[in-house]
Amino acid sequence: MKDSLFGVISAVTIIVATMLSACTISPNTGDIDVSGPPTPISVPVIISVQTDNNKPKKEDKPQDEADKSIHACTLSAFTHQYRTENTNRGRARFDVKKQCLREFDEMFCRDQDIKCTEYN
Repeated sequence: MKDSLFGVISAVTIIVATMLSACTISPNTGDIDVSGPPTPISVPVIISVQTDNNKPKKEDKPQDEADKSIHACTLSAFTHQYRTENTNRGRARFDVKKQCLREFDEMFCRDQDIKCTEYN
């Protein structure tokens, strides 16, 4: 696989270098002038290959689900109070706002009115 990838990259490099080396700019007029056969030049190409070894493994997680804290968020609109819980604070805020927006306009379900408490 590496040999075929290297071959493709080498071919592309040669084609690009050939096209670039055939063009010159005249110093006096600034016109582009194509002159003579192209001169090959070498162009360094950096290839980054990612392997499966770099991916985090399940045992690398710092906490499992039982150890995470719970975020309980509430939002009051008129006489209605909405509450939701989630291990992710942002998701808990989003869910409680979504509950409120089902019944009321956004002006009554503002982000600054959401109150969250964290439980360990």
